Amino acid sequence: MDVGAARLLGQRLQDALDAGDLPALDGAIDMLREVLAGLPENDPDRPMHLANLAAASSVRFDWTGRRSDIDAATDAARQAVAAVDAGHPARAVYLANLGGVLSNRHQVTGDPADRPSARLADQLYAELS
Repeated sequence: MDVGAARLLGQRLQDALDAGDLPALDGAIDMLREVLAGLPENDPDRPMHLANLAAASSVRFDWTGRRSDIDAATDAARQAVAAVDAGHPARAVYLANLGGVLSNRHQVTGDPADRPSARLADQLYAELS
């Protein structure tokens, strides 16, 4: 994906969030999934797109309450963290996002596995920031 297309995608996502426009958010999430499907696993932009997908899916969960969205946000956030090395400059942000998504999912589902995972992500974030 070229820089111009990435900026357009980011702007489309931000516009949807700013406007509270669910159909536009749905479209941005679909575009993110398409982009990710076309990127190789080692593409340097993949973690950023995964983090954006996690954030967008988490917001959509907040707006709709659909369990599949918080699960998708958790999966994408985990993949974003896994896709970067310990020294990556965005790792702390990805860990903070993961901790937030896991905490949110724990509050909704009560899944006992989410709470310690959220704490660990938050602890690692604190160590990096």
